[in-house]
Amino acid sequence: MQSYSALSNYYDELMGDDYPYNEVVAHILSCGQFEKGLDLACGSGRTTVLLSRAGIVMTGVDISASMLTQACAAARKKGQKITFVQGDMCEFKPSLKYPLVTITCDGVNYVSPDMLRNLFENISSYMDDGGYLIFDVSTADKLEDLAEQDQFFIDEDDVTLLWENRFEKGALVMDITLFERVSDDGYVRYDEQHIQYPHDDAALRKLLEKAGFKLVSVLDGDTFQKAGNYCDRLLYTALKET
Repeated sequence: MQSYSALSNYYDELMGDDYPYNEVVAHILSCGQFEKGLDLACGSGRTTVLLSRAGIVMTGVDISASMLTQACAAARKKGQKITFVQGDMCEFKPSLKYPLVTITCDGVNYVSPDMLRNLFENISSYMDDGGYLIFDVSTADKLEDLAEQDQFFIDEDDVTLLWENRFEKGALVMDITLFERVSDDGYVRYDEQHIQYPHDDAALRKLLEKAGFKLVSVLDGDTFQKAGNYCDRLLYTALKET
């Protein structure tokens, strides 16, 4: 099974307004004026395009070639010149240093716990001193709630999607079957699997510190106020220390 291959064509439509892109970008822009930025796990490029439209020279990185195709199309549609690169964010080594690195819309949840240290240390290696790393994570409570919603489907004229969730070995496993119409009486079937990992707040804080970051704030990713005990998403802002 592959992740974000056929599903990439319908990703933004399926997401709808479930993720507060505008509010997250407003928070990013409130942290300072950035000449350039790197958007990791950029997906369909919605965050990347918004930051580019705000005047930041953006580069987007994603492991999925299909998602990058959608991101390139979105950038062209909005008249934005953005460099998109296929790569694994845990290993990606840019030739430039960046004052801003972002990972939005649950990108960090796709990183397994044993790779988190590598992710943060890798990012730290190419960030400017005093630069900002801003990312969000869906909490364990949210992922477990999604697992309880074990099945749902979408049936439209040109596509039918079946989605099954389960919580297995401490992670949310999502098995997706998509039927895409290719003729009046024919469909092509695609199967994808997505895995999201919950990350403990204390562990994230410790790994950020070890990688040379100072935590600036942790906000509720829905209200954008200081995070309380129960949140569906947490938004982290960290400063690369000199």
